[in-house]
Amino acid sequence: MNRILLLSVLVMMACSQNGPEPPADLLEEEEMVEALVELNLIESVRSMHITAEKKNKVETEAFYNELWERTGIDKDRFLRSFDHYRSDPQRMSQLYEQVASQIKRREDLLNEKKRQEVEERDQR
Repeated sequence: MNRILLLSVLVMMACSQNGPEPPADLLEEEEMVEALVELNLIESVRSMHITAEKKNKVETEAFYNELWERTGIDKDRFLRSFDHYRSDPQRMSQLYEQVASQIKRREDLLNEKKRQEVEERDQR
């Protein structure tokens, strides 16, 4: 997953510095980070559970649609915001550092929960 994040950052750094004007409905950085975290998790799950291509595409779209519905962010707004943020590679890199940090934090919490469950099971 870290390789995906690094590759994404490098691709964005290759983009020009002169980006579009901020869209009127630009996602705040915190919203953008949360959306990127969720999208990276969706893509990770998808890559771990590769199925028939058509079925996988349908399942992925369902995950995306659930994300847009849950967050109140529509796909077009996300894409406009993404285009704006990626026009500034340094800023985008900072956003992806936050994304990686949040994913790591979530991973640590899950590992701790698993450890506690194992300890509880062993005590029975």
